[in-house]
This record gives sequence, structure tokens and C-alpha cells, in this order.
Amino acid sequence: MPLIDGLRADKNGHKLGKPRFKGKGRYRSFTYPQIKQNCIEGNKIDLPKIGKVKLIQHRPIPEGFHS
Repeated sequence: MPLIDGLRADKNGHKLGKPRFKGKGRYRSFTYPQIKQNCIEGNKIDLPKIGKVKLIQHRPIPEGFHS
């Protein structure tokens, strides 16, 4: 049975454990390689083809950045 096979050890002797659900809240960040200079307005960022998205900015964007 596949579930029981997951609870056994692999060829190196390490236990594999149960498969786990990876929810939508697991990854909350992404990179966007092409960005305009004046795209941030308050707590929103204007992304091409997506529109305005809420932004949580943890550190300032460097002065000399370019896309």
C-alpha cells in the first residue's frame, strides 16, 4: 500500500513520514523581474498585466535600482 510505504525508511535508513498538505498560505512572496520606477503608491504596487496589489514592504527599494 502506498501510504504504508511512505512510513517506512528509505535506502539510507531515514524515515520518510506521512505526506502532508501544503496550503495556499505556505508561500506568500514572489519575484517580479520587470518593474517601473514609479510603481509604488502608499501600500500598493502597480504591476503590469495584474494591476494594483497590496504591498507589505519589509525594506526600502534601493535608490539605483533598474528593471
